[in-house]
Amino acid sequence: MDILKERTKFIIYAVVFALPIPVALLGCFFTALWLVTAVIEHAHILEIILASLGFFIGASYIATYVCSLVKTKKAGKITPKSFLPLAHCVVAAIYLFSLVPAGNYLSDLRQDFGFNKSKFTVIEEKDTHGGFLGDGEYYLKLDCSKKREKALDIVKDWNSLPLPEELAGFTCKEEKDGENKIPEVKHGYYKFKDRHSESTNPSDSSEMADRHSYNFTLAVYDADNDTLYYYKLDT
Repeated sequence: MDILKERTKFIIYAVVFALPIPVALLGCFFTALWLVTAVIEHAHILEIILASLGFFIGASYIATYVCSLVKTKKAGKITPKSFLPLAHCVVAAIYLFSLVPAGNYLSDLRQDFGFNKSKFTVIEEKDTHGGFLGDGEYYLKLDCSKKREKALDIVKDWNSLPLPEELAGFTCKEEKDGENKIPEVKHGYYKFKDRHSESTNPSDSSEMADRHSYNFTLAVYDADNDTLYYYKLDT
């Protein structure tokens, strides 16, 4: 009876705390692949850090699980101390939450706008985001002249300039040092995404006129100079 009870207890523990194992294995594989790709493509340091963090957390979960099995076998019975269930839960939770910022980071430039900055030449890049609310600006300027055909293929479905009036206010007639604004471009294309919580249509910029805060992303491609300007604002 005691043997049956111990076996039942072991099965319950094993099933409950082994369920995240496939997630951890897949996570390790994809984050390792992501890390290698980020290093090869000389990606932003934040992307490399996120990939490293994801791989480390996934590997940690697997390691603690194996360690628990070894301790349980040596002890000859299931105990909270030998199986470390709390450690598994904490590590698994951290691992899942770590995927959120990674997904958010990649969702803007690479997925929404189609440009991977590692494929082009970075002329200028600034990021002032910070603080508890994460307010700030992100400004990126890319030279696409060496891969003009690739850039034109990406922007072929974008809107043609000029910018709508509500977006024109975020551009300037001349580029100035220290000013994170897109210069006034006469010929080219643009793409806009409204990320505000009150937005009913992410591609419609007309709703911005009635707001006192902004959360949007704007990209402008200068067809005359083969230059991409990318601007992200959160207030």
